[in-house]
Amino acid sequence: NSSEGHKIFQDRLRAIHFRKEGKSKAEIAKVLGRSEQFVAKWWQKDEREIPRPWGVHEYMSKELGSKTATSLNIGASLASDASTSTASWWRDVEVRRKYAADPAIYDELLNNTEWKSSAARTRDFSTGASHVKYDKEGKMKLQGNQGARYTQGSSPAFDKLLQQFFSEYGLADRTAGIALNWYPDGDSVLGSHRHDCWTALFSFGHERILTIDKTPLLLQDCDLVIFGTQRHGVPKMPEVAGGRITVPIFFYPTSMQMKKQWQTLTDPEDPRKSTELSKLQSSHQLGADTLQLLWSDPARNAALQQLLQLGFEESASKNALQSAAFDAEHAAELLLMAGAADDLGLQERMGSSSSCQPNRWGKKLAKAAKAQAAFIPTDEELALRLQFEDDPPALGACCELHGADADAVLAAQLEEESMNEDNTFLLAQQFEEYEQQMNRADAERWHGKGDLMESNFARENLSLPTMDKVTVLSIGHGQMTEKSFYELLQLNSVRVLYNFRASDHRGDVHAPCEHFSVRALKSSCRMRGIAYKHVALGRESAYGILKHVKTDEAQHALVELAWHGKRSRSCFLGFEPDWRLDHRQVVADELVSAGHEVKHIDSTGRTEDHDPLGPKRKLPDFIVQEEERLRKLEKQRHAGELQRQEKSAVDRSSEAVASKLMQPSKEIDAMDELRAASNQVELERVQRNLARLQRLGDKHGALAHKVVKAAPQWVLDEARQQAERIAKKKAEKAEKSSEKAVAPDTPEESAADAAGESLVVECATCSVHYPWNELAEGDGVCKECLLQKDLLAGVSQHLVDEKTLEQWQSQWADCDAHLSASSSDHAGTASTSVGDEAGSPGSECFQPSPPKAQPWRRRAKHAEML
Repeated sequence: NSSEGHKIFQDRLRAIHFRKEGKSKAEIAKVLGRSEQFVAKWWQKDEREIPRPWGVHEYMSKELGSKTATSLNIGASLASDASTSTASWWRDVEVRRKYAADPAIYDELLNNTEWKSSAARTRDFSTGASHVKYDKEGKMKLQGNQGARYTQGSSPAFDKLLQQFFSEYGLADRTAGIALNWYPDGDSVLGSHRHDCWTALFSFGHERILTIDKTPLLLQDCDLVIFGTQRHGVPKMPEVAGGRITVPIFFYPTSMQMKKQWQTLTDPEDPRKSTELSKLQSSHQLGADTLQLLWSDPARNAALQQLLQLGFEESASKNALQSAAFDAEHAAELLLMAGAADDLGLQERMGSSSSCQPNRWGKKLAKAAKAQAAFIPTDEELALRLQFEDDPPALGACCELHGADADAVLAAQLEEESMNEDNTFLLAQQFEEYEQQMNRADAERWHGKGDLMESNFARENLSLPTMDKVTVLSIGHGQMTEKSFYELLQLNSVRVLYNFRASDHRGDVHAPCEHFSVRALKSSCRMRGIAYKHVALGRESAYGILKHVKTDEAQHALVELAWHGKRSRSCFLGFEPDWRLDHRQVVADELVSAGHEVKHIDSTGRTEDHDPLGPKRKLPDFIVQEEERLRKLEKQRHAGELQRQEKSAVDRSSEAVASKLMQPSKEIDAMDELRAASNQVELERVQRNLARLQRLGDKHGALAHKVVKAAPQWVLDEARQQAERIAKKKAEKAEKSSEKAVAPDTPEESAADAAGESLVVECATCSVHYPWNELAEGDGVCKECLLQKDLLAGVSQHLVDEKTLEQWQSQWADCDAHLSASSSDHAGTASTSVGDEAGSPGSECFQPSPPKAQPWRRRAKHAEML
């Protein structure tokens, strides 16, 4: 089983089934490998009363063939007698070795089929709908194999095999879907998945392993395996060089087929049959005997032989005779009529009845034959028509045309013919347009769950420019309250909300308020009856909104938005209230360029028409330069050169640290986060995030901001592995940096030095040639030129010093005049004290004594010594 929960759920249903077969409590316990207390708890309950254990997806507790779960376009349809109960999800594996050995099937299917790569998909855990997988940049992921639809006649040998299979298992081909999968070599794989119907899988070509609920099953050429909704896939086998083709036949079980759902046939030579299985085979044999008795009647056999002598096929002749109440002439008329022949082919595909009385299809065909027989011309009418075609009536002499009249008639005839040709061309174009519209209408048949563009048919016929033109709203939340935000949505009658806010490199959306987180928005929109979906457009891994909006992921999301906008008021969400400062303006530009209309909701509830790009409006720099910035950031992150942002002095203060220490750590329930994941892609992201938080919690201990609660063992193991990988990378980086610091010159560097010595370069000042090693110190200038430059600098400094000396002498004279004006009684004392103060460093009148000027000859000698 896929998990322990699936096994428990299946055993509970099996206990109910075996009780209905008449087994005792002890026998059921022995078959299931459970205790009698387990059997006694469940075997008297109804199938709808069985609770869903942990690990079993929600859609598997609903009826088989639900509206949202049938979105895989597998071609199977529910018949009138199909079983859709909860127990219909389960069926044991049946293996038939060498069901029909025919080596021509593989070559016929390989050469007569147009193979294409399909998109990789994952299921929604709640509804069972399909989601397309994209890579980090937004490109659609493809499956590891190639697929196609099976068309009747592409392999005559397989057509015979299908007839045998449908007859033996009592399946009707009108309710079954047939697909083809081609694995060119052992590197071609198919991820583990499950369908919401039963599968009969034929394997042709090289042997490969098929995993069913984690159990490997080796399938060889012409093997048949039948199973229920178990998870299955094809793993990689590099040692396999040959190709393999599988033909899965999808069907919904009938009430009779449900009776053998628990009977596992692993070996055709030792089938472990139950009583119910024997009854089914006996009933099937009785039906075959009745069919043989039907044609054993001499009169019916004689009518059949008459049709066979005329060259008709046996199967078509039998169907025609049953439809015509075994009247040979009437059956021949039905076979000769083209329209009725198509209906007979349809009847043959739909399956014939074993009763001798004409069924409802035969009655319809008889009515159609009588209606067409009324329009069959008599022999005289047919002969007259042929005569007019061979010998058209000639014009009389009075009607003969000559000269200009004949030319005018000929010109009119030519003009009429040209007009007919133009009309034919226009008519063909009109019919082609009608066909495209019908294809678009068929592609738009969607239940609103999962992804609209998950099928090849939808991707071929739907695009943003070809969708019907709609009006879409946009809104930015900013720091609004939850009440104000939903009041604005209610004011504009919004029923669909697409969250296009970008995420970081880990896939997290950082909202300014908790009620605008992805999980909170999803929950609150569901409570208010608003359809919600999150697609992170412009995320870091996709290198910004300008690049991401042109990818498959963004275009598919915009087509879905237009699909919703055609049916209800739809809106997409951004960060900033002003759309001119938000990434959502690029999304609006893409919609407007495709012919749609976008209106922005402001904080008051009013709407504003989107202003397209043009001379008056340009994209802001933070959007234009976003791709370059994110690519540089990614390179720094991969190289380990990304520096942590430094905190401000306020954040590093003791008060801020103490305040953070006083706040308790935020606890994150691991199981609650895992349950919130809606599909496999989100589940993988949640698992990585939990392991990272667990690693940080172990590292920081009591100072950790977030702490994972009730983490399973595999999360702890993944956190430990992450810590080991990070420590290893840090050690390698430190070792490389130390080796680089102490490493001697490499041979390349030595060769470069030798080349530098032999390189002769001209001095930039005196134009004299010197070795480059002598000019490198002066940046291309020789030592003599540098010395002259220093001498000139010394003379300039001497002149500056003399000018400073003159300024000092003038200040000294002014201060002396000020002192001489003081009192005569204290002149000597005052002048002495003032003189002392003037010579002191703190004097306000005098500047400090200038340094003694050095003679320029002594300065030149000093420069020469240097």
